[in-house]
Amino acid sequence: MQRQTDSGDRALGMMQLLAPMDSGGLPHEGPDRGIVERTDALKALAQVFAVVDSALQDRRIDPDAGKHAMRMLVVVRERICPIPDPPGDEALFRADLQEAVDALRTS
Repeated sequence: MQRQTDSGDRALGMMQLLAPMDSGGLPHEGPDRGIVERTDALKALAQVFAVVDSALQDRRIDPDAGKHAMRMLVVVRERICPIPDPPGDEALFRADLQEAVDALRTS
């Protein structure tokens, strides 16, 4: 990874480095550094949601790509902290979640 001076550029570089490997099979996993706690991950996920949601609302991202990103955020959120059942839509939510996971597993 090329040395960057901005933490955002370094994060982008790291994700660009990992993405092709992670999407092609088992992700490369490093040691638990004891830095990120579950609540940190949930807060970070909420911030990613806000960025994608804003891009969708302002039409700065293709709607299909934005919805795909939202489905992936739901998968990550479910793993970090299981999502409460939406009232009246539990079966539909579970089916949507399973469909998203099945698609990831077959890709």
